[in-house]
Amino acid sequence: MKFIIADDHAIVREGVIYSLKNHFGDETEVLEAEDSASLIALLENNNTFDLILLDLMMPGSKGLSLLKRICNDWPEQTVAVLSASENSKDMRKSIDYGAAGFIPKSLAREVMISAIRLVLVGGVYVPTKGFMSTAADVADRIEKNVLLEADGSIPLLTDRQRQVLIGIARGKTNRDIGNELELSEYTIKIHVTAIFKKLKVSNRMQSVLIAKELGLFEADDLIND
Repeated sequence: MKFIIADDHAIVREGVIYSLKNHFGDETEVLEAEDSASLIALLENNNTFDLILLDLMMPGSKGLSLLKRICNDWPEQTVAVLSASENSKDMRKSIDYGAAGFIPKSLAREVMISAIRLVLVGGVYVPTKGFMSTAADVADRIEKNVLLEADGSIPLLTDRQRQVLIGIARGKTNRDIGNELELSEYTIKIHVTAIFKKLKVSNRMQSVLIAKELGLFEADDLIND
């Protein structure tokens, strides 16, 4: 496993490194970035990481600008925010910009590791407060018809897209969905992108919430075979 911990506090980096190696093994590689410039330098060296743990308040950047840049310029990288903030707006905006998780620093070590494991297998982690805020935002967007087609109809998914969406809702990774449907992981990624576009969302959690509200799948669909 290969990680980046990007945080301007050395004691935080040391604590995260200890937790990662204690859980994933001493062979786990964890690179450190103390500011925006050092993080960008690591990424520009064409390194590929299993996960980037990113503090929102990094020297050399303002607000969510660094997160947004990473998600735009290195979309193949998985990023989870590791922050002292527990503001639901920060959580929602981070997920909207492309973060695969929002992990408050106040979480117990065991919960933090569980959140990281979820993100590593393709899930999206947010605390309950952030999840409820996102769900409320989705309901509001549906009420205002933001997600409907120009003629007011519900966006339709192809049968294959619906199968992929059900896989997402079951918490499966793209690889697992591909194996189940006998399709390549790359093909699944194409379907996921198409689903996001049709549902006007930017991440897996939003797609599931919106699909549920729009009635695009039934509760029985979520029962794993």
